[in-house]
Amino acid sequence: MSDFLKALRSGRVLLMDGAMGTELMRASTHAPAGLNAWRGGKLVREVHRAYVRATAEVLLTNTFLPILGPPMCQTYEAGVRLAKTVAASAYVLLDIGPTLPPDHVADVVDVCRGVDGILLETLSEPSLIEAFTRIAGALPCLASFAFGYFAGGQLRTHQRQPPYQGLSPEECARIAFDFHVAALGVNCGRDIGKDEILEIIRRYRSVADLPLFVRPNAGTPKQIDGQWVYPKTPERMAAWLPELFEAGVVMVGGCCGTTPAHIAAFRKVVDEWNASHARSEAEF
Repeated sequence: MSDFLKALRSGRVLLMDGAMGTELMRASTHAPAGLNAWRGGKLVREVHRAYVRATAEVLLTNTFLPILGPPMCQTYEAGVRLAKTVAASAYVLLDIGPTLPPDHVADVVDVCRGVDGILLETLSEPSLIEAFTRIAGALPCLASFAFGYFAGGQLRTHQRQPPYQGLSPEECARIAFDFHVAALGVNCGRDIGKDEILEIIRRYRSVADLPLFVRPNAGTPKQIDGQWVYPKTPERMAAWLPELFEAGVVMVGGCCGTTPAHIAAFRKVVDEWNASHARSEAEF
């Protein structure tokens, strides 16, 4: 078993990093994936370093949105290299978004050995999970679905193809369990806050016994003076965490709009929870 899997199953909560894309968009007008090569990846390294300073234990590569065509593998290789050069003792997960064509999976896996796992995120259906778990071998694959209110006000994923109604949390959990993913999560999602995330996590747990993780947005953004502003402050989001941990979450980070300040605020709550859990085990 890899060190990352041991940490994931250790009983203590792991702290992931926060958003990469929205941080890069604050600093540059370039497409985020293209910044892996621009000026030697300087801006990407700076974001990774900010999350390491905020004490993130798990970093995601800047590869969520691939540049398709011949530069694609170079983009992934550069993303892995930039994260690993900054990571120090942090684990590095290859970040894969839902737009990667399944027929490119083998190429991506071939060039990205050396990461601690693969995170498939913002998923709406299982094709990438099936492709990566079949090809990645012993490399842990984590799957994170994004939900919204669809199909008459129900929490479901956004299906891009007919019949468009998407998947329920229970269906996602069964898929993840059947494909033997290392952990199951929820991220992003318009108008998806603490209550919705708690519901999704509890519905996951009712179906599948898997390590669970969350990467919520910092709220739904609003455009103010030409800028997209995310309303959830670091302190407000950190206050959610104990309830999520009580529900079974073992790893937490942030998606769109979250910043190093959010992750730094999460650290205090994570440490308090882990210390309390360790004391309870010792007393037992």
